[in-house]
Amino acid sequence: MHVAIIIDDERLACEQAMVNRLCIGLIGESVQVTRIVPDSQPPDALDEAEKRMALATRLGAPMHVLPWMRSHRSGQLALAMERSLPDVLYAVGVRAWGLGMDLARAIERPLLLDVCNQRQVEQAPLGRRGAHVTGYVVPTRDLAGKLGQRVGAELVSLVPLGVSATARPHEDDDEGDSDEDHVLTLAVLGESRDVAAYRAMLGGLSRVAREQPGMQIIMELHGPHEHEIWRQVQRLDLLGFVSSIADFGNYRSLLAGCDIVLVPERFGDLRSVILEAMGHGAALVVSEESALDVFVSGETALFVRYAETDDWGQAVLKLAGDSAERVRLGEAARRLVLARHRSSDQVSGLLVRVERALWGGGL
Repeated sequence: MHVAIIIDDERLACEQAMVNRLCIGLIGESVQVTRIVPDSQPPDALDEAEKRMALATRLGAPMHVLPWMRSHRSGQLALAMERSLPDVLYAVGVRAWGLGMDLARAIERPLLLDVCNQRQVEQAPLGRRGAHVTGYVVPTRDLAGKLGQRVGAELVSLVPLGVSATARPHEDDDEGDSDEDHVLTLAVLGESRDVAAYRAMLGGLSRVAREQPGMQIIMELHGPHEHEIWRQVQRLDLLGFVSSIADFGNYRSLLAGCDIVLVPERFGDLRSVILEAMGHGAALVVSEESALDVFVSGETALFVRYAETDDWGQAVLKLAGDSAERVRLGEAARRLVLARHRSSDQVSGLLVRVERALWGGGL
């Protein structure tokens, strides 16, 4: 079996490690894999894991072309693969969907689309646009339900995202440290889109800072409102506490040292870095409207009202002063990841869907 995975620039930037594991896992199941990536990605932009995947052919193609160039683009790719055309196409990232649909039409092969968030649910192709889409792959039950209402439940397959979970829980405190001596380290994961949620969360953290003067916050800032959120950091006098990075996907090792992970946004986007934080045993505080099935209130995460400053402050202070509660939440989160989100499970789940698409059994 030959699977071509088309990955757009956005997904490659934030989920390259996951895609690499997926490719390696498929190859381990005797699947031939071809990766089609944006031609804007220079060779020196590849991480070491991808450079080692010599068994997975890599082709570059533009993800955006003028309408009258679409046939030429798909024709060039078909020509590059003519000695071994893929049996199934799998498009990861909304910017890869158009190329996937054009190529599926050109070589008459089934196409699966990966849908990873609510925005993509609303963009799922309907009618003639989706004529060559055989099925959809989603990582959460909530997204599966919403997408099923739009395109038909029979076309939607749930394949939970997989990560390499740590074999041992996150060590919450240095040995011998009391809660009073421990330096609290927080991570904030998000795409800087939900300004109201960030405003409330930062307001809560400004109150925490008065009781935790050594607190360290590593905040992900890379979205459409990052400058507004950074100005809020300044207004609240949190500059001395906050370090910003563009994408936790490029600094995943930092998660292993974080006591608490905050997920302020409500949009229900499941990213592998969230699962990796859970796998490291970090305690999570999340918006109650996030609608991710990995977040179970009081079990794997503390829920707060997204726009309530007091909720965020009280939740963080509760965990800051109770290392046993941090450990309890983190260990429950780690167990969930080990049970439901291993990379091997994602590979096997996707392989089942690919085989059904290939043999015409639908999804």
